[in-house]
Amino acid sequence: MLLLEYLRGIILRGFFSNDSVARDVVWYVREEYRSLGVGIDLLSLFEDWSWESGASAILLGQDSGIDTTKFSRILESKGYGFIGANYSLRSRE
Repeated sequence: MLLLEYLRGIILRGFFSNDSVARDVVWYVREEYRSLGVGIDLLSLFEDWSWESGASAILLGQDSGIDTTKFSRILESKGYGFIGANYSLRSRE
């Protein structure tokens, strides 16, 4: 079986409130399928699941180097706002 797309999320209570927040854990689309709208379809399914599960907000992150500008543009066009950043420190070993 060849994995073409995958999105997994969780519902958490907010850090500073009792609101439920949906977060993505893994969101992956094989490179050759990224320009076909597969990721947008996954996002729509994730949004439906989030609202049906009682989330009051959805938080999405990007912790890979895959075209961050395009990712941000797509999310902003769907109404998402930028609220932070991810940083990485690799082991010195």
